Amino acid sequence: MELDLSAVAVYEIEKNKIATTGAWLILLEIQYEGVTIRIVNNTENIEWPTGSGQIWHRFPFRLGEVSEDRGGEIPQFTLRVSNVHRTVGRYLEQYRGGTDATAIIRVVHSKHLDNPKPVIPSRAPATRPVTASTTTATATWTKGCRCSRAASACARR
Repeated sequence: MELDLSAVAVYEIEKNKIATTGAWLILLEIQYEGVTIRIVNNTENIEWPTGSGQIWHRFPFRLGEVSEDRGGEIPQFTLRVSNVHRTVGRYLEQYRGGTDATAIIRVVHSKHLDNPKPVIPSRAPATRPVTASTTTATATWTKGCRCSRAASACARR
């Protein structure tokens, strides 16, 4: 995947600072049957890119490790999204678990939201049937992916 030079410059500048007032934000876009959900693992909503009108809603979520082995199995990762208000659970019920959804993970810097290119872009469509489950606290998907371990490591920063 090709990175935009300006995104690389932002990454290089920000990672070498001793202190910064900005933060790395993980964006999660879930697309399924014409519905797009955009959330950010942050304490406030953001507009990215600035001026686009695309609001990313604050919502806690957690990305698990990408599992890879030498046995030829498809790499998988676990995505856990808060379901405390039952918002995600309603989507799961409406869309049969969302098991064919496409998850797009991006990493941007809060001080550079005007940059339309994410620092770390990743597109992880499901490559096989996945599992989905809900509890009163979380909705969990185990997704097959075409992303590399390096992309996953970057997404956790």
